[in-house]
Amino acid sequence: MASRIAVMNKGAIEQVATPQQLYEQPHSRFVADFIGKINLFDALVVGSKGKSVTCDAKDLGKVHLATDKAASGDVTIAVRPEKLKISKAEPKGADLIKIQAKTRDVAYYGDWSEVVVDLKSGQSVSVNVQNDSREGGAGIASGEKVWVSWQAADSLLLTE
Repeated sequence: MASRIAVMNKGAIEQVATPQQLYEQPHSRFVADFIGKINLFDALVVGSKGKSVTCDAKDLGKVHLATDKAASGDVTIAVRPEKLKISKAEPKGADLIKIQAKTRDVAYYGDWSEVVVDLKSGQSVSVNVQNDSREGGAGIASGEKVWVSWQAADSLLLTE
């Protein structure tokens, strides 16, 4: 196994890092999408203050994210499917990003299920759910209205 991996795009190196860094801290939309499944939301930076930016994203609305890099204009908000939670009731909590959706598909994979939901815009989002009961898929069935949520800190802000 390699301790460092180079991800290339059209003959150019996009990022060289450890497997964990490539997955958890990709430097670009290409690397984020190339290494594992990820949900991507196009957004526009509408404000910044210190190490925080405010983005306006379709389906998400205004989102406040911490960042250690300069960001302006068009960006991508990315979040891995295992970071998401799904519920029938509206979630509550500080620093929580939440959206309503309709379940399109629930695929059972033994110890986990993939729940695919459609947002109002038509964009699909994948949610990985641990099957901690025999019910599987967090008891969610196709066609149900649900809430998808995650901690803002689990979002990645991609500027490339």
